[in-house]
Order: sequence, then C-alpha cells, then structure tokens
Amino acid sequence: MMQKLIETLLLISISGLFFYCAHQVTPGGGPDDTEKPEILWSIPKSESSKVNTDSKITIAFSEWIDPKSDRSISIFPPVKLKVKVARNRLEIEPLHKLKDSSTYHIVINTSLKDLHNNPISTPYNLVFSTGEELDSGSISGCVIDPSKEFLQPKIALFKEKTVSDSGFTGQPDFLFQTDSTGFFDINYIGTGDYKIIAFLDNNHDSKLQGESEPIYLPEDSLIKISNNKVNIEFYPASFDTSLPRIVSVQPTGNRLIFGNWNKAFDSLSGFVLSPFTLTCSDSLQKPEILRYLHFKNSTKFAIKLKSPLTTSQYRLSYVIEKTFDTLSVSDTVLFNGIINEDTTKPVLKSWSPQGISSLTPEIKIIWSEPVLFCDSILMADTISDSVWAFSNNEFSDTTTLTPSRNLRVSNTYSICILDSFATDLSGNNLQPRDTTDTVQVLTIRCIDADSIALSLQGGSQCLSHQKNLKWLFTLFNSSFSAVSENNNGFFRFDSIPSGKGLISYFIDNNQNGIYDKGRLIPWCSPEPCFTFSDTVEARARWDIEGISFSDPCDPCKKKLPDLEESLPKY
Repeated sequence: MMQKLIETLLLISISGLFFYCAHQVTPGGGPDDTEKPEILWSIPKSESSKVNTDSKITIAFSEWIDPKSDRSISIFPPVKLKVKVARNRLEIEPLHKLKDSSTYHIVINTSLKDLHNNPISTPYNLVFSTGEELDSGSISGCVIDPSKEFLQPKIALFKEKTVSDSGFTGQPDFLFQTDSTGFFDINYIGTGDYKIIAFLDNNHDSKLQGESEPIYLPEDSLIKISNNKVNIEFYPASFDTSLPRIVSVQPTGNRLIFGNWNKAFDSLSGFVLSPFTLTCSDSLQKPEILRYLHFKNSTKFAIKLKSPLTTSQYRLSYVIEKTFDTLSVSDTVLFNGIINEDTTKPVLKSWSPQGISSLTPEIKIIWSEPVLFCDSILMADTISDSVWAFSNNEFSDTTTLTPSRNLRVSNTYSICILDSFATDLSGNNLQPRDTTDTVQVLTIRCIDADSIALSLQGGSQCLSHQKNLKWLFTLFNSSFSAVSENNNGFFRFDSIPSGKGLISYFIDNNQNGIYDKGRLIPWCSPEPCFTFSDTVEARARWDIEGISFSDPCDPCKKKLPDLEESLPKY
C-alpha cells in the first residue's frame, strides 16, 4: 500500500514537472526583463550559396519569443511561407520550391518581440542563394522627415512589371526596414531598374495603405541598382488617389450656389473637372451657369447663375477624371432652389495677429463668406510711418494682407476697414459695425526693441553652389518662421524675434518660396529638405555670426559611419 502511494506521488511530481517545462510563462517577482532578443544562429547561414531549393529555414534567438512573431517575417522575392514559433526559434517552411540560381532575403522586422514585449534592436536579414553566388546590387541612405515623427519606415522596391500589375499598394519585390533613426544599408539585391518608396507600415502587412500610412519619396522616380552602391535620400510625400466628391450644395440666393468638396484639389492633383450640368425638375426651366469659382486651398466652391432659380428641385451633375489613368467618376447632387436674392452682407469674424506681431507679419482677416478685397490698404502708425499692405486680390473667406516692407520696432499700426473695401459674389458690401461706414479698425503692435535679435548669420561652404536653396529659421513654441535666400552657402536673418530655434534648408525647385512635399501618383518630386539638430539662439539686441554646420550636403553619408554598429546588416 505504501509503495503504491509513493508511486502515485512520484507520478504526479513528474507530470507537474513536465507541464512546467512544456509551458513557459512570465515569472513573477524580480526585476523587469528589458533585454532584447538577439540572433544566435541560423540554418542556412547568412550569405550562404548553393542552398537546396527545398530547404527549410530555422533562426534561433537568445530567448523565447512571442508566438505572434510569425507576423514579423517576410521573404523576398515573395514566396508563400508557413512560419512556426517554437520556444526560441522561428521555423520557416516555403510552401513551394525556391527558384534555382536566385538570391533570397528572409527579413525580420522590429515587430518581433520576446515574451516580455522587448523587440529586437534592429531589423535582421538572412540572405542566401540557391545558385553559385549572391546578387551584387546594393543601396544605402536615409529617410529625412523635418517633423522627426517617423518610426522605422520600410524601404519598398518595385520592378516595373510589379507596378503595372498591382500598383504601389501591392506586394513589393523587396522590402526592408530602416534603423530607429531612418538609416539603411542594403546589400545583395538583384541589379536593374526599380521604382522605390518608403512608408510607415502601421498595420505590419508589408503593403502600403494609401492615406493611412505616411510615405516618403526620393527625387527620382526610377533608380538603377548596380554593383556600385547607390545612396538615396527620401523626403515626405503624399499618396491619395481617391476622387473628390461634392458633399454639400446650398443656394444662398436665386443666382448663387455654394458647395463643398470632400477634399481640396488643384491642377497638380491629377484630377480634371468637366463643366457642371444644371437641370431642373421643371422642364420649362433652363438654368444656365455663368461662372464656377473654386476657392484656393479650400474645399469650398461657388456657382453664379445667369438666370434666377425657382423653388423647384435641381440636379447638379459633374464628372471628374484622373489624368494618370482611365478612372473617372460621375455624380449628381440634388437641392431645392430659392427665389430670394442674396442681400446678406459679409461680416468680419476675426483677424490675426492679435497681440505682439513680428516685423514681417502676414495679416489674415476671416469673413463669414468669400469676398473680393481691395488691392491695397494703408497701415498707419502714431508717428506717421505709413505702410501699404497688399491683399491676395481673389475671392476668399480669408483675406491675406502683406506689408510692402518690414514694420518698425515698437510701433503700433492701425488698419481702418470701410464697408466699401470688399464685395461678396452677389455684389454686397461689407457689414459695418455701427451706423458709420467703418467695419473694423485693426491694431497691429510690433515687437519692441528689447525682444529683437539684430541678425542671425551662418551657413556652410559646401552649399555655396546649390541652386534654388533657401534657409529657414523656426522658433520653438512659436508660429514664427523666417526665410533667407542662399548667399554662397550662407544665410542672414535680420530683425527677428529673439529666442531659440532650429535652422533648416530646402531646395525651392518651383520657386514659390515655401517647402513642397512630393506626390506619388501622379508623380511629383519632393523638394529636398533638412533640419539641423543643433539648437540656435537669436539673442535680443545682438548680431549672431559664424553659425556653422558640418557637412550638411550629404546628411545620410555623414551619419552612416557613426551608426555602423546600430545599422541593420543586410
């Protein structure tokens, strides 16, 4: 009896020990595990050649990994895989035989984690060939984002046929992840011509998701990968191929209709709007459109009619086509007409800047509806320092006034707006504030002398021959920024608000004075840009000279040697 009891207890102990060994759980107590998993070995070894086409791949790590890590694995060129997580190993089985004489990349991105949620420190690439040797193409570079908000974007390479078949939202021919600072160095790629983009793979599906995933583009839409390493810089871009649609239409008078698109678009967006067609449910009515007006940088539009509306129901039809493919959309919006004339006068709602202004202010006046403001208006101060300010001279619900020269330190300027200074689309003047003809008197108070930096000067000799380069100084915790022309590689900002900020430069290829992002479809090259990490201080009442930056002409190459140990090894 005693012997049977001992045998039973021993069996229970062995069973418990087996259960414990077969199921790893997070231990309780003790310090938190913050060590990241590392690669110990792989079969086949990285950079192997003559690998069998029916081989299975195994990668071992320094600790047990999360079972969900099977989603962190990709193979390029693409092959369907079966991935199994077994303790500290990834067991990868191609579902079809690999091609002869081909180089394959097993890519593990930083979404792979251990059981304590610690990710691998850098992306890992296991490369091998089923032929005699590995492919010899290579690229390196970085993703540059002035916002500094990227989180290890991925570099996607597409062959021309791949783009033709599935576009940029399909499976790329190669996909690699950058390190945590946006840098990459990729080897053993097949030589040839590729389309190339970078994007944030937010859902970890290895495919671009359009509007929901930020993208970055190089200056050239096509790159040639050869035995000589190609260095590439990526800059912010946009990718939105959805067609605009009208979301609302509302007549405000019997000859004026206002509407809204679901998004702003312009002549560079790749969309063409055919003329509107307006029909009436009353067959006797034949409304004729006199003018369509699209408000710049806005979703709003207006339609002026030659003949007045009635109370009947109307159909506004339109067609939008893409210039880069054959896709088009046609739609019809219904609305009821009105017989009253538009006699409502535009009202001034707000303006800026209010409070202390810089010496080069952009004065914005917000109206209740689009108006056409007079060409110019006088800004007068208390000591008769009058300055002309010029408007954007177009129908808009935001009038922008730009002074003809810098304002003076410590001065206060007034702008008296009369009701006759602007009209709306129906010809109504502005709404005065009382029984007089005055709409509002705007007050612009300039920054005082104790808060002005006399100048900020510096630059880099290597940028002396760069065409269309412009410098930008941006203050921290402020909306103020100033642009300086490039003078043989150097900048000079005069009479700017004092404070700490950052210096940037961009290549103003279209000469519009502002930085422009790229566009994937239809292709539009991004303007190269770079923001220096060093904080610069513009000191009040001081001339700051001699600010210099080391080797800003090649920001990717400059940092690669310093990051040799942290870069993903491909």
